[in-house]
Amino acid sequence: MIVRPLPDWVRHTDRGVQYAALRHRRIMTLRGLVGSMSRRGNPCDSAQAESFLKTLKVERVCVGDCETFEDVAADMPRFIQGVCNATCLHSAPGCLSPNKLEEMNAPDESKSAG
Repeated sequence: MIVRPLPDWVRHTDRGVQYAALRHRRIMTLRGLVGSMSRRGNPCDSAQAESFLKTLKVERVCVGDCETFEDVAADMPRFIQGVCNATCLHSAPGCLSPNKLEEMNAPDESKSAG
């Protein structure tokens, strides 16, 4: 599977040297991608994206069963639904997972069905 991002897509990365390298930035420009990084020394920039990328690297990619981009891409929906939305706690909504927060805020069907 070849992924061809649309022009002006934003690609968020950490401040790793590989992403700041001139060669990488040229490739991004040639493909019409916009780079996004946190400001130097400011860990609050794009915290949600960086947290997600860390979780993806640690809990999915680095466990050893992903050998190609296609492996990661094919498993991404399961990973997001089964790991991130079900188990990852987020401090902003009171340390709840996205699924738990959605469940708590869902309209009560039993009250409206009468």
